[in-house]
Amino acid sequence: MLALDATFSGIDPVAWKNLSRLLLPPPAHGTAPAGKTARPPLVLFLEGGRVVQMLRPGPRPSPEEHEAELSRHAALWHGPGSLRALRRAAQAGVLVVFEEDGPRELHCTVEGRVRGGDDPLQQLFGAIEAAREQHGRSFHVDPNPFVIPLPGAEVARRAIDLLLPDDRSLVLYIVDQTGETARPGSPRRPRVFASLVLCKRRGQITHVSTHAGLGLHEPSGDLRRDAKQLSQAAARVGKPHLGLYLTLPAWRRVVGPQPGALAKAVALGEAIIDPVPAWMLAMTGLGAATGLAEGAGRLLGRYLPKSVVSLAKQVGSGPFQALGIDPLDLWDRATRLARGED
Repeated sequence: MLALDATFSGIDPVAWKNLSRLLLPPPAHGTAPAGKTARPPLVLFLEGGRVVQMLRPGPRPSPEEHEAELSRHAALWHGPGSLRALRRAAQAGVLVVFEEDGPRELHCTVEGRVRGGDDPLQQLFGAIEAAREQHGRSFHVDPNPFVIPLPGAEVARRAIDLLLPDDRSLVLYIVDQTGETARPGSPRRPRVFASLVLCKRRGQITHVSTHAGLGLHEPSGDLRRDAKQLSQAAARVGKPHLGLYLTLPAWRRVVGPQPGALAKAVALGEAIIDPVPAWMLAMTGLGAATGLAEGAGRLLGRYLPKSVVSLAKQVGSGPFQALGIDPLDLWDRATRLARGED
């Protein structure tokens, strides 16, 4: 899936770092959403069934504050059944509780599943399966990420082949057109929030880059112009199979709870999908009357050629159904988990 000799070049540090924030992008204007505050994760360690230590990112508390917080958590721990109540009381986005020998047991299980000769993505899937096996035994997590039915490595490989054929490229580009993510004191100007360029050959991802690797160092302020420049530049490493270009506000809505957000963003000019594979057209409801997102289909249908809509109806999500996975369901579960929705 990811070649061991894959090339990483033209990596913009900020855009690369922000890829890890895609499921939970920063709120508008740098402020927390109404009624919500930052919820750092919390890790607790048990001995003899009792909470004896904790880890949490943030300012280092005084010894007295640390002991007081540890005592509060210990008083609320009554076994795995108390995970959710404890997490909410601690105002933690994620709570991880390790049993007495949990770290060692988890390490041994992961070590037994991950082989040095495997490509990095196969290693990742092996580690996830090891963690899934140990969850509820050596450690406990809330919210539980293992309710998401991730496919195995082989199914994932076949899905990637459907998503991105050989000798083709994929471009993702998210731009902050108003400069709202600028650091305090910095000028507010358009800046790239996140980007990713992938090229696949011989069944594996062989080239990884960002917008900088395609020669775009500063956004123009015109999303369509940027999309055209990036698409033309990406053709040098592989003809684009999917190009997804969005403003940051549009991306927030796409990963939010509103259905049909991507189709609406395209109709409003806040997102560009070019080229758009038939499977994506059908599965995201970008074609009229596909039956998968009727509101979005009606909104965008008049912008689409009849031949494209017809192809979308024929393709649907059949290729993924044959693999026993539903990418839209996986996406929905992942975004709800990232938002902390119980």
